[in-house]
Amino acid sequence: MEDQPQPAPPKKAGRPPKPGRRVQLHAEVSEALTQMLKQDAATHQVSVGDRLTEILAVHYSSKEAMRQAS
Repeated sequence: MEDQPQPAPPKKAGRPPKPGRRVQLHAEVSEALTQMLKQDAATHQVSVGDRLTEILAVHYSSKEAMRQAS
């Protein structure tokens, strides 16, 4: 019986892990800044993620416009 092939263990569902060491691409965000973002999102009646996306889009588009202007 021991010379018969054993069934492979079941695979985990989802995406396989990336090889190598993971690098953090984000910094620690202060609680005050987080609260300001939540209040700003509530003021504009959108989700926090949508508001953050808008803020980042404005930031990077103005940066690109400045680079093209020079």
